[in-house]
Amino acid sequence: MNLNMIDEYRLAIHPVILGEGVPLFNEIKRGIGLSLKKVQTSPSGVVLLHYERKDENL
Repeated sequence: MNLNMIDEYRLAIHPVILGEGVPLFNEIKRGIGLSLKKVQTSPSGVVLLHYERKDENL
């Protein structure tokens, strides 16, 4: 991520609330702009999110 080599991110959000957890992304040196491209839901409640990195030249 810090080398700006990832073009897209796909995340699965599970409908469970935890009291504690491990951070998804550690040691990010700067923010990364993302654009949401697609959302899918499953009967179990899992939400799939597909993001693409925004062009920094815009």
